[in-house]
Amino acid sequence: MVSTISKTQKLTLAKSMTINSEQAITDILSRRKALSDSAMIISSAGVLLRMGRDFVSAAHTEADLDQYVLAYEKLLHVLGKRIRSY
Repeated sequence: MVSTISKTQKLTLAKSMTINSEQAITDILSRRKALSDSAMIISSAGVLLRMGRDFVSAAHTEADLDQYVLAYEKLLHVLGKRIRSY
């Protein structure tokens, strides 16, 4: 059985990338920084992340879900500003 690596795994697992050049190392560090920056924005809005992943369960309240949505709106706002600055 062949396993495939999701885009999320590629962002969070440096081992999922072949390190065969300086560019590969640069790419890994860039992806790690993007994940770290995103995690900082999300967690500063009160959403707990583990290894770059977050979870919603039936135990979460409507207020929790609202906070979750607001956190990601904040992330999208920041990313939009960064993209426009290029």
